[in-house]
Amino acid sequence: MVLSGARTGACLALRWNDDHSRYVCGAVDAPYDVVLSRLSAGLAWLAKPVSAMLPRLARRWIAAGVGCDSNLQPLVLAGIAFSDNPASPLSPDPLPAPPHD
Repeated sequence: MVLSGARTGACLALRWNDDHSRYVCGAVDAPYDVVLSRLSAGLAWLAKPVSAMLPRLARRWIAAGVGCDSNLQPLVLAGIAFSDNPASPLSPDPLPAPPHD
């Protein structure tokens, strides 16, 4: 999210990898493209040196190879993803009990 400059939504560095059928961090897999996309034209010369050190930093930031460090546990209900963490803004309102016959 540091690279995105946003506090909500998907990180701009998030990339789909067709070969592995999963999302990967672009800061690790395509650092030059990610850095270049965030720099203004006048600072494009910085893309090469910054992207040289970005993968190592990004691996540390996202704890690559260690496992997910998120406390969110996604659930799917009717195609909508929610979290079962009650402190999460993604937590749905409790569902009403089903009617009894």
